[in-house]
Amino acid sequence: FGSFGGLGGYASDENLIYTDTTLTLQIDMDLLPGDADLDTVTDVRDFNVWNTHKFTDGTDWTSGDFNGDGVTDVRDFNVWNTHKFTSAGNAAPMAATEVPEPTTILLMAWAAVGLAWRRRRRPVGQAVA
Repeated sequence: FGSFGGLGGYASDENLIYTDTTLTLQIDMDLLPGDADLDTVTDVRDFNVWNTHKFTDGTDWTSGDFNGDGVTDVRDFNVWNTHKFTSAGNAAPMAATEVPEPTTILLMAWAAVGLAWRRRRRPVGQAVA
């Protein structure tokens, strides 16, 4: 049929699937969850791919369908979000991306309200204990 030498060494007989009208090249790769552009890093570029195709049917990995159900949706965002800022050699998100839990934020907000309320109630001229 022809030469497939320009496929970067991925092509072999077991990777080529022939039918009467199509030729499919199947490439088995270890994919990093959420890495739409296949650059071995799950980052903002991958989010932008997801965002461009969000809520679209008939999508694939390179258009943000990270769970393989043919739809780019919130489940795919959750895959990206779980693995954001990771790379092929880095299994967990980097420490710089850690965000406080929502309950911690709520607790901090209540503490700030309590301190503000306490400061308002103190009579003018009374010394701070």
